[in-house]
Amino acid sequence: MKFSTLLLAFAACLLLAGTAMAHKVNIFAFVDEAVVYTESYFADGKPVIGGKISVFSADKRLLLEGKSDQQGNWQFSQPAEKPLTLVIEAGLGHRGEFQLK
Repeated sequence: MKFSTLLLAFAACLLLAGTAMAHKVNIFAFVDEAVVYTESYFADGKPVIGGKISVFSADKRLLLEGKSDQQGNWQFSQPAEKPLTLVIEAGLGHRGEFQLK
């Protein structure tokens, strides 16, 4: 009886872990000619559409906000502050972060 309970608990953990990873949010950014380009996507590769992106300075001041487009992208002019922290919020508590140095 104890073995079957342990096996069932283990199987439930595996199922829940897969579901959690499916909704992990990633954000990546790079600079080209004083423009910062961002790309946001879920773990399965689907773009984050309409995700709220916040840009923070090193001292945690909010500098800019925007939304990702249909391809999960957003761009803005590079601020003078460095480094930057970019945070994407994709709803239902899904959140990703990227440090741009």
